Amino acid sequence: MIAGFLGTRNIDFTVPSLTGLGDRHFAQVKDLEYEVGDARIWGGIHYRSAVEDGAEIGEQVARQVLADHFHRSND
Repeated sequence: MIAGFLGTRNIDFTVPSLTGLGDRHFAQVKDLEYEVGDARIWGGIHYRSAVEDGAEIGEQVARQVLADHFHRSND
């Protein structure tokens, strides 16, 4: 739930390449989320259902943590 923490779904985030295959740039949170999930499937770590279930649980946890422990500042 990066978007909830940042307050926007638009990001400017680049992951540098460690292999020389090129950096990966993400302009929206959803693009980063999809790529991370797909990488775990393509890497043989998880099935699609596990990625989707994990993303749902992660969002619920993030919502609760943000609501209970992070508050906007007026600064």
